[in-house]
This record gives sequence, C-alpha cells and structure tokens, in this order.
Amino acid sequence: MWSQHFGTGKLDTAKKCIADNLQRYVNTDARTNPANFNLYNALKGIIEAVEELENKTNRLKRDLEDANREIDDLQRRLRS
Repeated sequence: MWSQHFGTGKLDTAKKCIADNLQRYVNTDARTNPANFNLYNALKGIIEAVEELENKTNRLKRDLEDANREIDDLQRRLRS
C-alpha cells in the first residue's frame, strides 16, 4: 500500500503541493499554459485513485481477517 511504501506523510505532502499548484494554475495557466494545468489535474486524479485503492485494500484486509477468524471458529467447533 502507498502508506506502507511511501508513508502517509508523503502522500499528504504530494496532495497539498498538487492542490497548491493547481490553484495557482486555475487562474493563470489554464488559459496560457493548459499543459501544466492538465498535468496538475491528472496528478490530483492519480493521488485520489491511489487513496481509493488504499482504502479498498485496507477494507479487503479487514474482511479477510474477519473471514479467517470465522474459519478458525468453525474449525474449533467441528473439533469439539
């Protein structure tokens, strides 16, 4: 996951930098330099997608842990 490999702080820092730059380009470079504006919009979308993937992965890990606990409980009951 992103936070395990890069640290949550780095993701937050990247998000802040991209948002700050995007805000600057909204008023100026959107018209004069659309490539920069589009780049920061794309980076913002990538960060959001990474966060969503991280959240889904965490949810899947929790679900797997719950399922493993249920399996362990069933196995204990079958042995009794």
